[in-house]
Amino acid sequence: MIGSIIAYIIAVAVVLLIAKVFFKGTSAVIGFLVNAAVGAVVLWVLDIIGLGVPITWLTAAIVGFLGVPGVIIVVILKYVFKLF
Repeated sequence: MIGSIIAYIIAVAVVLLIAKVFFKGTSAVIGFLVNAAVGAVVLWVLDIIGLGVPITWLTAAIVGFLGVPGVIIVVILKYVFKLF
């Protein structure tokens, strides 16, 4: 579980760095951070209630970049395409 949290933090940091390069405004970076935080909480709650969505570097990157829609994509990939 700790490894998953560290992977999520690293993925968010990398995407944040990329976002800062592409979006030179701080409002876009702050919006990204809020989106990533909400997505992380939703992914964590799904993991706690037993949906079996793993928190890996890949799922953390998807959710960190896309937020809640990323959670929906990860759940679809997990249960429809059996990828995770």
